Amino acid sequence: VGKSIKATVYLEQGYLTDDSKEFEINFKEIEKFVVGYETTGGTPVVSESVIVGNTATKPADPTKEGYTFLYWTLNGAEYKFDEPVVENIELVAVWKANEYTVTWVVDGKESKETYEYGKTPSFKGSTDKAKDAQYTYTFAGWDPEIAIVTGDATYKATYSSTVNEYTITFVNEDGTVL
Repeated sequence: VGKSIKATVYLEQGYLTDDSKEFEINFKEIEKFVVGYETTGGTPVVSESVIVGNTATKPADPTKEGYTFLYWTLNGAEYKFDEPVVENIELVAVWKANEYTVTWVVDGKESKETYEYGKTPSFKGSTDKAKDAQYTYTFAGWDPEIAIVTGDATYKATYSSTVNEYTITFVNEDGTVL
């Protein structure tokens, strides 16, 4: 770097001869900058060395479980890969959480809600189940147990039941208890 060498070459129509040509080769360091990629939890992207004034090559989109890659940013603004690189830069990935459908089944009736990946769903309706002639029902929980959203899911309300008890009183026509 920053050095030169002198060489003597003997060429005649591609063959070495006794006639010499002297020339000097000067070596100059090419200025380069590094473009780094911060994937914020996504698959790694290898940094790139770019000759000053050239543009960076857009890498393949990284992946991240539960998210869709949107674009790269530089200092909070979307980076377009068409501007010359004039300094070391660090590009940061921007992601959008995937959305999934959660189906709630309560007493045979379904309702659906949308949740982002990584969120914990919670049912917003009533889990009451009407009693019938034989049983009174008490909400016991969800099957399966509620978990963080990683895909579409269905949760069914479960109930414990208690046998209804009745007291029968026999009454005469005049209202007296038998």
